[in-house]
Amino acid sequence: EGGGVMASVTDIYNPALANLGVTRYVSDTTAQTLEAEVCTQWYEQVRDELLRSADWPFARRRVALALVADGPDHWEYQYRYPSDCLFLRSLVVDGIRNPRTDQRAEFEVASDATARVIWTDMESASAVYTKRVTDTTVFDPLFVSALAWGLSARIAMPLSVDARLSQMASQQYSLAVQRALAAAFNEGYQAQPDPSILSLRFG
Repeated sequence: EGGGVMASVTDIYNPALANLGVTRYVSDTTAQTLEAEVCTQWYEQVRDELLRSADWPFARRRVALALVADGPDHWEYQYRYPSDCLFLRSLVVDGIRNPRTDQRAEFEVASDATARVIWTDMESASAVYTKRVTDTTVFDPLFVSALAWGLSARIAMPLSVDARLSQMASQQYSLAVQRALAAAFNEGYQAQPDPSILSLRFG
């Protein structure tokens, strides 16, 4: 599903509050209210956890990696880790649309003296990854709904709401993520879709 009104951050805060029966809504993310402060405290963490949990199409990037040095003894190459990468999904040969498993490279994420790096044996590697998306206007509407439920589950205790509402929010979060994933991967077509794309990675 797509379309609909583009969401702002407060359009995520306020449904998260409403899910818990809290009616003191947030008009500005910098407002000095308990509700605004608690939502702001948890929002980015919940957003990034949800982005990392699956290969969301709207957050997917595929870029050629920048070679920075030879790899250590047990790897051939060392590439720079993309600065906007939140979760590295795979390394693939550039130019192949739907790489098979045997066309993906083993890799290891490490760090040098200045930043994160990727070690691999693949020459001219491209990375497929989930980027950290901060622009809420590109979020899928069902992703927004899932994000609001995830935020509800995190802010319930700081807002001292009924424990049953907190438990309900956690359950609704899981269901909302499943709905969002099902809709996201119904948009577009691949002749031989990779089943691993639907795997959730929570935690």
